[in-house]
Amino acid sequence: MVEEFNPSTYCSILRLDRETQQIWTVVAPSLPKEYCQAIDGATVGPNTGSCGAAIFRRQPVLVADIESDPLWANDRDTALIHGLRSCWSFPLIAHNGQVQGTLAVYQPFPQTPSEDQLQQCLTVAQLAAIAFARSLDRQQLQDSEQRFRSLFTFNPDAVYSFDLQGIYQSMNSAGFEILDRQADQIIGKHFSDVVISEDLEKCQQHFDQACKGEAQHYEIRINGRNGQLFYLDVSKFPIVVNNKIVGVFGIAKDITQRKQITADLQQALMQSNKQTEQLRRLGNAAIATAELQDHQELVKYLVEQVRLTIRAHQAVISLTRCDDWSQSINAISLSDKYAAWKNYDELSTGEGIYTLICETNQPLVLTQEELEKHPRWRGFGDQADKHPPMRGWLAVPLFDPNGRNLGVLQLSDKEEGEFDDDDLAIAQQFAQMTVAVLENNRLLNEVLTAEQQLKEQLSFNSTITDCMAEGLLAVDERGKLAFANPTAQEWLAIDKSELSQQSLDQLLPLDLTAWNQGGVGNQGELKLKGRILQYEARPLVGPVAERGWVLVLHDVTAQRQVDQAMRERDQFFSLSLEMFCMVDLRGRFIQVNPAFAATLRYSTAELVGRPYLELVDLGDRSQIATTIRRLKAGLLIHDLVIRVWDKAGELHWLQISAALGDDRVIYCVARDVTEQRAIQEQILQQNLLLRMAGQTAKLGGWSVELPSREVIWSPETFSLLGFTDEDEPDLEEALSLYPPAERALVTKALEDCIQQGISFDFDVAVHNTSGFLLDARVTGQAVRDETGAIVRISGAFQDVSDRKRAQREAQRLADRLRTTLESITDGFYTLDENWRFSYLNQEGAQQLGVNVEETLGQMVWTAFPGSYESELGHIYRQAIATGEAAHFETYYEPFGRWFEVHAYPSEDGLAVYFRDVSERRQTEQNLRITLRELERSNQELQEFAFVASHDLQEPLRKIQAFSDRLIARTSNLDDESQDYLRRMASAAGRMQTLIIDLLNYSRVNTRGLPLQPLSLDQVLDDVLVDMEASLDQASAIVERQPLPTIQGDAGQFRQVFQNLLSNALKFQSADNQPLIQIYSELTEAGQLRLCIADNGIGFDEKYLDRIFNPFQRLHSRDAYAGTGIGLAIVKKIIERHGATITAKSIPGQGSVFFITFPVTEKDFR
Repeated sequence: MVEEFNPSTYCSILRLDRETQQIWTVVAPSLPKEYCQAIDGATVGPNTGSCGAAIFRRQPVLVADIESDPLWANDRDTALIHGLRSCWSFPLIAHNGQVQGTLAVYQPFPQTPSEDQLQQCLTVAQLAAIAFARSLDRQQLQDSEQRFRSLFTFNPDAVYSFDLQGIYQSMNSAGFEILDRQADQIIGKHFSDVVISEDLEKCQQHFDQACKGEAQHYEIRINGRNGQLFYLDVSKFPIVVNNKIVGVFGIAKDITQRKQITADLQQALMQSNKQTEQLRRLGNAAIATAELQDHQELVKYLVEQVRLTIRAHQAVISLTRCDDWSQSINAISLSDKYAAWKNYDELSTGEGIYTLICETNQPLVLTQEELEKHPRWRGFGDQADKHPPMRGWLAVPLFDPNGRNLGVLQLSDKEEGEFDDDDLAIAQQFAQMTVAVLENNRLLNEVLTAEQQLKEQLSFNSTITDCMAEGLLAVDERGKLAFANPTAQEWLAIDKSELSQQSLDQLLPLDLTAWNQGGVGNQGELKLKGRILQYEARPLVGPVAERGWVLVLHDVTAQRQVDQAMRERDQFFSLSLEMFCMVDLRGRFIQVNPAFAATLRYSTAELVGRPYLELVDLGDRSQIATTIRRLKAGLLIHDLVIRVWDKAGELHWLQISAALGDDRVIYCVARDVTEQRAIQEQILQQNLLLRMAGQTAKLGGWSVELPSREVIWSPETFSLLGFTDEDEPDLEEALSLYPPAERALVTKALEDCIQQGISFDFDVAVHNTSGFLLDARVTGQAVRDETGAIVRISGAFQDVSDRKRAQREAQRLADRLRTTLESITDGFYTLDENWRFSYLNQEGAQQLGVNVEETLGQMVWTAFPGSYESELGHIYRQAIATGEAAHFETYYEPFGRWFEVHAYPSEDGLAVYFRDVSERRQTEQNLRITLRELERSNQELQEFAFVASHDLQEPLRKIQAFSDRLIARTSNLDDESQDYLRRMASAAGRMQTLIIDLLNYSRVNTRGLPLQPLSLDQVLDDVLVDMEASLDQASAIVERQPLPTIQGDAGQFRQVFQNLLSNALKFQSADNQPLIQIYSELTEAGQLRLCIADNGIGFDEKYLDRIFNPFQRLHSRDAYAGTGIGLAIVKKIIERHGATITAKSIPGQGSVFFITFPVTEKDFR
């Protein structure tokens, strides 16, 4: 075409090879053949001729003079030899943006294109690009059809198709083989013939979703010809032709064997995990009970743990109250299933089956049926409607070492299955722990009773102290009097308020400077106002600023010789370093002695005047308030124990005695018992730990005293190793129990602990006295004195033979599991909690292209670079975080392969099944490409209709414009001419209306807005306002009910209402008043249906399929105006919203249009 309009030009079209980036001549009718051969194969680049540069730059390249332009440096001579002097190159760019080639225009002389020439060449380039695209599209469609046919025929999985009713239309040989049926037994049949009834509803739901355009992937079960049940992995996706779903494709893979293997593995793992979990919980319970102090909390903890360990819904520990075996519930644990009975605590009577357990001290395990048939079962009596219902029964007696029954441990309603021997063994272990708790509580009560007796004795001694007649003085290092008790004040004839102003040397003939700071020899006698006083002084030990003296004065005037016991008592009080303080009723310190200040790490000045409650722990302040009230009532306070905080933030326990003096001052004497309480608590805790360890976990204690190396064993250790209490083996004999290898290990560990204080904890084998080899856990640690020297080695000895046997059994199961995993056809590996490979089967290694030995121990992110940030890594981490299994398909770029992955998280890490599904994915991808090509072709048809409609309007506008001008001049035309003119104008108007309707029809899918929450009431309000004049003119009545909110396009639904309401007004008989009803309702299937009813002329329902097709009319244009496309637009809008429209009508009585949405009422607001 270019050569035709420009005879002096030579044109050619060149094709781009995308793989090699070279260009080749396609057509060049006028160019010399030698020239075309010379330039064929030229490469694309920024400076490789006009065509190569045009493709590289994606824009026209206009070379006016080849001889001088640098782009032609390589091919300049070739062009000039053939008489070519200028070259204009235009890239051919397809609709998808890809450059397909170039249009080259040559002239025999230098020239730059004119504007017309440039536009002409651009037009030709666009046409050539379209032609290229069409040719490539046809070739790709042919290739896709051949690939699809190969996919269908040779696919090892079943490939088949349905129509929209679920009838088989086709199936490949793999499908017939799975079903074990012939083609005539499948084709034309419904899929319900092969799907088992339990899965039919699910299959139908997925089929319906596929029919709506959503791809589906699920598992289903079918019946084979021989009655065998098969599991299939199914993928379904819609068949779309001309933008309409006409059927459903399906791909199914037989996964029956994989399902069976998975079920067997899960059962084995569940059993192993159950036993391991029970042993772990039992061990944790034994350790935890050693840490808890409150016996009631311990029993509650144990009843909760035994229920969780055995996985039952009910657990109760009831204690025997008296000789008739009646029980009191001491602790109860119920799962959420029995939440309504959480507070049930009714006492059980001493009769029935409970008495049997207590009388015989024998356990009992019964199913619910056996329980109800048991001759001792009495039901629940008058508690039947209140007691939690029982589902089987496991009961274990609680009895002390003397065989005395203490109560019963009961469990009922196991989560899975019935109670078994393993459950009974676990329950008996927990029963032993419970008995140990009860025994320890009894011993603790005896200790507390003894402690109370001690406190009473100390209270008696405190009373004696309060009555002492000696004088007591406290003097600071300057000789100033700091304190004097009432006796001293009386003897010195000084007032309490004058204490701080007096010096000791002004009151007594004593020289402080001569006193020994060591406190030795600072005693004697003196005379004071007719009294003979014996004095003794002791220095206060503390910071320099707080040093001073405590001076005790004894009046020996009347009695020089007193009883030796009295002198010892006087000596005790004179040398006492107890903590003293005085506080006023406002709660402030008046005076504290140095011992008080030193203990709390304050100076005396920091405490005097300070509220004493600031030092008291918050938890004891209410106790202090009660004590103050008792003092004001005239009572004495003895041995009150409170907690106070020192200046360094450390907590002290103080035992206080106090009295309110006549001067309204509270006098307090205190003792720091922090260390004593810590020792008592430590002793109690250690005793409880040892007893619990020995009785519940086969745990004994031992120690080696230094430097004598004397061995001390607890009774439990003697029992575990088969010794009697009289045997008392020495260290050498104890070490000889270990086999040679273990003996060397234990000996070295013990020596390291003795010499360096290094603790040890390991599992070893050891013989008991019968020669039987036990598995044992041995621990040891150094005990130091206050100087840091190691004085003993203490440790524990635990028989862990049961745990070792369980571990060996778990290893045996793991070996069997590994054999199974090596035989499956899927890849399988496990990752530990640090993402390292802990297992990889050979099939998995082959698919991943790795060596098993080299891969084990590697982190998965290291073994497969890039996987951490990939979809695979994200899903793995999410599965571990949520504890939920993940099933997905992913593409691993380094391999260039697709994998189907099933990941199962656990406490130990992640277990993964996978297989290579690249071939299947490629097949699906090819099919999707084919479907997209079909969609693109349909899109181009829509664009063509849109462009054609626009181009048709231009001549119509001119016809209408000239018609309007002629009509204005009709006075010169005869009647026939005027009639022709009116007809022409009317036809042009109808044509324009028809084109506009066609445009609206084509724009439903292309110009629609995103669907969002839409109030149909609001849309209807707007439409009724717009149509108000038409409704008034027709005297129409509109009856409406509230409408729901949906996901929709407001503009399009406005057009739906306008078209349907306009039709309701238009298709009316002349003497009828229009009545329009608008409401919503629910269908029997629970779907929402919008209804628009009228009382118009109606129509025969045999034409129902026609009225929604474009340009279909049931009446002549003269009877009712319109183009016949309104209902077609309504239908297309409704289908875009995923809904359906239909109608019901009776001629002469009106019509009802139904719009049904594919969701239930709960999806609407």
